Amino acid sequence: MNYWIVDEEWRSILQREGMTTLEVALDYHGHKLLSEKKKSRTWLHTTEGGQNIFIKQDTSSCKRAMLRSLIRFQKPVTAVEKEYAKLEQMRKLGFNVPKVIMLGAKRNRLLMPDRAVMIMLPVQGKSMDKIWTEEKDEAKRQKARELALAALELLWDRGCDWGKDCKPEHFFISDEGQVSLIDVERMKFRDKPLTQNTRDEQLVRFNSLLK
Repeated sequence: MNYWIVDEEWRSILQREGMTTLEVALDYHGHKLLSEKKKSRTWLHTTEGGQNIFIKQDTSSCKRAMLRSLIRFQKPVTAVEKEYAKLEQMRKLGFNVPKVIMLGAKRNRLLMPDRAVMIMLPVQGKSMDKIWTEEKDEAKRQKARELALAALELLWDRGCDWGKDCKPEHFFISDEGQVSLIDVERMKFRDKPLTQNTRDEQLVRFNSLLK
């Protein structure tokens, strides 16, 4: 079945922005297109009050992924729904991740996932890669790097494997020293802490992107 869940604190704001139904959010086009892929789009929308929100749409579902789920006796879901589940898992593990203020999905006539949409708030702070290239104070640069690496080590200890998405641009550091993580759709959750070899590989990749 189709569903449409809206955070009550944001319901009236989204309504003023025209987000009154699932169909409207699924078909949203406006403000700034941040990325467009074969089956998804991400938009930056600024409300009348000046608040930035991110609108992520699954424009269609991957039939291959749906088939894999059925073969494994799993419930087929859209990529957006998978990402939402990972965000919630990350939150339960104690990590700061974007807050989702709206989630909706549409099924086709066979009740298979068709399209989906998720609206998120931005996290606090600045991405690690921008701090590294734009901050003039070397002490602040190194402190931000230490905070990001501490968060990365905590990910490893808790069995979170980000693979090639382990990038400085996905770590946001606030002025207060809070670390937030974005773009976790490729995160995998292992049953045990990551091996030293995996940690070394991800650390090399992370550091290489700061040069």
